Amino acid sequence: MSEISSIVLKGICSVEVCWQFLYDLAEQMSQNQERKLYVNKLSLQQIYVKGKHFTIPLSSFASEGSEENDIWMLGAAAFELMIGTPILNGMG
Repeated sequence: MSEISSIVLKGICSVEVCWQFLYDLAEQMSQNQERKLYVNKLSLQQIYVKGKHFTIPLSSFASEGSEENDIWMLGAAAFELMIGTPILNGMG
């Protein structure tokens, strides 16, 4: 089964798909935070869909960062996935 970028769902995903997005990525981030790995920068281009699940490549994680930053970026990515535009729309 091939992977596609989640950007293809931008602005057109259902609430159920968005909940799956949040669940899958929060689970992956939590597992990596236990190993002190954090996402430096997260965008829909970095998040892939494989079947019915979402994933972030391990190469997107680094030892620099914080749990708070990961949570913010996950929320911002979910907002963009649902609404179709970045949360600050380039203003911050």
